[in-house]
Amino acid sequence: SKYWEAITKHWMLKAPDNRVFEFDNLNKFVRENPKMFEPNDVIWHRYSCNAVKGLSRLRGSRAQPIASWKGWTWVSITERLEGCVALDVDKQAA
Repeated sequence: SKYWEAITKHWMLKAPDNRVFEFDNLNKFVRENPKMFEPNDVIWHRYSCNAVKGLSRLRGSRAQPIASWKGWTWVSITERLEGCVALDVDKQAA
């Protein structure tokens, strides 16, 4: 389904505190880092929560992407080329 395709793609997001996170599974990232979000945004309903829904709308490939969700932003190609250093949260605890 399109939902599963969206959450298992490669992600590079900037948190409200300007830390950059790079990962391959949005659900896993949110589940393993709930303290990065407001408690009401990580209440899970089946396979999703408000944080997953909000962050997934940051992808430029979405039909109606948004520029920011609660201070989180998509790291652009320009930012990557300018030397943003990403944390690999699949290998390093956040």
